[in-house]
Order: sequence, then C-alpha cells, then structure tokens
Amino acid sequence: MNNLANFVNRVLVLSHKYYGGIVPSVNPDLPVKSGWEADKAGQYNEELATLHKKLEEMNTHIEHFNFREALRVVMEISGAGNALLQFNEPWKMEKTDPDTVRVVMNLSLQFVAVLSVAIRPFLPFSATRLRNMLGLPALRDNGELLDILNELVEGNPIVQPNHALGQAEHLFSRIPDEVIQKQIDKLNATDLANQAATREAQPATINYKPVKETIQYDDFSKLDIRTGTILTAEKVEKSKKLLKLSVDLGFETRTILSGIAEHYSPEEVVGRQVIVLANLAPRVMMGSESAGMILMAEDADGKLSFVSPAADWPNGMGVS
Repeated sequence: MNNLANFVNRVLVLSHKYYGGIVPSVNPDLPVKSGWEADKAGQYNEELATLHKKLEEMNTHIEHFNFREALRVVMEISGAGNALLQFNEPWKMEKTDPDTVRVVMNLSLQFVAVLSVAIRPFLPFSATRLRNMLGLPALRDNGELLDILNELVEGNPIVQPNHALGQAEHLFSRIPDEVIQKQIDKLNATDLANQAATREAQPATINYKPVKETIQYDDFSKLDIRTGTILTAEKVEKSKKLLKLSVDLGFETRTILSGIAEHYSPEEVVGRQVIVLANLAPRVMMGSESAGMILMAEDADGKLSFVSPAADWPNGMGVS
C-alpha cells in the first residue's frame, strides 16, 4: 500500500507543480518509456490499451470472487504507474523536454484515475479521498468501472486535458509508532484478561488416582482412627521429608514421624488438630520409633493438606 500512496502523492504534487493542478494536453505520438516493462518504448494509446487489459483482468477476478488475485492486479497497476515515473524521470526532463513530460504526467494521471475506481472494493474510503484529489465525482457504484473500460478500449483518457485537479493530500494517514504500540499493549492486556477469565470459568482437569481394590467392612473396622493435637514438632536430622511430632491422643502422647517436612515447617504444625491412625504397627525410621500415622489429603500435584475434625474437638475420639 505504500507503493500506491507514494505513486498517487508524486503524481498529484508534480501535476500541481508543473501545471498548476490542470491536466496537461499531450501529443499522443511522442514515445515514452513504458511502465509495464523495463527498457520498452511505448506510446500514449498503447499504454492506455494495456491499462484497459489489466483493469479487465481485475474485473474478471472480482466477478469470480477471487479477491486476492484482483488485489494483486490493482497493485500491479500501481507498480506500473510508479515505474512509468521512475523510468522517465520527468523531474529531470521538465525543462529540456517538456512535451514528453506532459505525456508522462498525463498518463500517470490516467493511472491514478483508474486506481480511484479499482481500489473501491478494497479501500472504499481511500477511493473517495482519491476521487476528491482528482476533482472527479464521488463513486455511486453505478457502472463506473464499466464506463472506464469502455473509454479505455476506445483509447480515450479518463481525465480530460484542462481538467482541474483537487488538492494533493496523503492518501493514507500515517499512524505514529507510539499510537500503534499503545493499541498493541491494550490488545495484549485484553487477551491476557480473557485468558484468565477463561481459566477461572473452566474447571481444572484433575487426574484422579484409581480407587484401590475393594475391602470388606471387617477390614476397615480393624483401623483405629483417632483425633489428636500436635504438641511439638522438629525436623529429623539428615531427612528432607520427615518431621518428628509429639501428638496428644487424649489418653496418651505419641511420637509420630510424618513425611510432611517439604510442605510444612515445624512452626506451622504445632497446635494443629489431626486425624491419626493409632493402631499402626510401630516402625523405626532415621533412628526414631514412629507409633502411628497422621492422615493427610493429597491433590493431583502432590500437595498435602491436614485432615482435621471441627475446631476444639476432644483428643482421642474415634473416627468411623
């Protein structure tokens, strides 16, 4: 699109500079360097004929809803117009060969006039702006493309000599980088907020452990589960996982080694009410005997949490 905007701006600015904003008359027999092919000589009517061919090609693509190819042809027309200026360099010849420059500038204006209609399906507001710069009527989508095709096929120009052009302006407004960055930051913030809201709205997927094999009630009834309170706690030397706990079971105090050191500090667990498997056979670990097991809940990530009775529940009460 920069190619298109630069082409339009150069043509309009030079036309105002050289001819006071009036479309120059031309000698159609004077040769110029063609914008369609490098190092190829062309004449006024030949350039218009090629312009007609390209515009017809664009129209065929649009009729078949092939908008990508149609836009490619539009950019090809714009590129050829730019090449027409570049190859002929009217800014260098204006004083030495003004008649050829008139042909180049008139042809360039024909390109711009064609583009004012060709870009309509893709850039409707820019098309309107370009028509104003050319001093041409606003498009009504009432067969203007067909009218241009009919004029070009007869070798007639779209904008006539002595036609007064409008004021030259930039076809597109340039947006400062800081404004673009501000909008990007705003979109990123909105995207992050939407992602967070989606995560909150959707329940987390939990990989549940499979239920263990079925037991009978008699198996469960053998378990003596009691309430208790942790009185003291200390880390076990040379162990990352074990805390040595002193647990009040009401009828007695037990020493229990629990693998919770990676989840809780000793200070955090003192005073906690807990559930204890009281009739688990004693086991010696790291040189100390553990007489029982603290029951914990474990989530999918391996995080542990105490299973506790209601606040101020008496110690030593059974769990069934």
